[in-house]
Amino acid sequence: MTARVLIIIVRLLFLLELLIGISYWAGQTFVPSLLHMFLGLGFIVAVWALGLMQGMVRGGTIGLMMGTFVAGLALAGVGIAQGLAKNGFPWWLGAIHFVLALATIGTAEASYARHKRAMAATAS
Repeated sequence: MTARVLIIIVRLLFLLELLIGISYWAGQTFVPSLLHMFLGLGFIVAVWALGLMQGMVRGGTIGLMMGTFVAGLALAGVGIAQGLAKNGFPWWLGAIHFVLALATIGTAEASYARHKRAMAATAS
């Protein structure tokens, strides 16, 4: 049940963050960047929790767990680099941030699926 709640939170935060990110690219910022960073932190923590949960069940993998941590850390690092860039950030940095966000949501979905399968196998 906890994993299901976490994946819903991850999906909602991803969509919200995607809309905010697109507004930044379009130059029509409607929320402060500090809120974007705070929501991003919540997204990463939820992804890490999913990775940890799947890594702790029978059938979970350490590789996927580490993948969630690496993807989340890279996403946060590039996001912070964007915030530190003077006079705006180069377009390619935003593109890397977007690709890392897709990779991070992918690791979250894979972690949820693996956890769900593992829990179903132990129940039967």
